[in-house]
Amino acid sequence: MASLEELVFQGLGEASMCWSETPKGVFDSNRAKRIGDEIMQAIQDCQRCNRIEEEKNAAYTERNMCVALIARLAEMLGYKVGIKVDPNEEAGWQHIIFIDLPNGQLSWHIHDSELENFPGLPEYIAAWDGHTTEEKYQRIAAFLHSGE
Repeated sequence: MASLEELVFQGLGEASMCWSETPKGVFDSNRAKRIGDEIMQAIQDCQRCNRIEEEKNAAYTERNMCVALIARLAEMLGYKVGIKVDPNEEAGWQHIIFIDLPNGQLSWHIHDSELENFPGLPEYIAAWDGHTTEEKYQRIAAFLHSGE
């Protein structure tokens, strides 16, 4: 089986012969190679982007499993935990997990594909308190060091 690079360059060569009339002049093989190299670079960039996207999705899956565990443990310890839908958020990311610690509210947006890891969470009735991601993690750090 031919490599992707061989297929690209063969296709480029075949495309150069797709004229209704025979072109005049000299075929510039250096230019054809440059075009083929540019096509190969674009393909490699796309493949790299796909790998980065897959790695990002894997990181979100791991994070969401941790959030699911934290939510379940927080619920078992008597902390207020719940899920809320925000229709103003991006499609697929409208579900938000909330946990109320003694020192403040925490929240995470969860992709629809991860909802199966949050079975039985009650609806969260309270409003989002406006915390930022930085404030959320400051609250977590403060809670961890509070001894509660």
